[in-house]
Amino acid sequence: MQFSSCTNPSAPATLYTHQEVILVDGSWRWKCRFYWQPPVNISCHSVKYRIMYSFSPLHSPYEVITADRSYYLYAGENAKVNFSVKAINDEGLESSYVNKIIQTDKIESDCELPPQIRNADSFVRISPSTNQLEAVYSCEEGC
Repeated sequence: MQFSSCTNPSAPATLYTHQEVILVDGSWRWKCRFYWQPPVNISCHSVKYRIMYSFSPLHSPYEVITADRSYYLYAGENAKVNFSVKAINDEGLESSYVNKIIQTDKIESDCELPPQIRNADSFVRISPSTNQLEAVYSCEEGC
């Protein structure tokens, strides 16, 4: 019988968020980034994170396992997002969840969409603080 000295890891430290409005397939969406500090106590060699999130009302929760310490998701306006993350060490032992609930605002902009440029990809966002539109273009190779 092999003995393991692993114990449950501590929960990830503080959970932060960052939100911005971007254009996704012709529709304005909130791009929400959730990020956290690693657990103080991993107790074993490595750690992964189990993420659970749902949108209210009435959406089934999604589950993701990742080694990253951040996660992006896209939400519509006036959405309530319930986000939780916990640490899992290499023995499969888990911490408790750290939770964060955010509410996305109504998306308002008087700006017209920038023109599409042939053979270029664009990234368009609205600055929530100034309500200004920003477009970033990148050309495909050979343009």
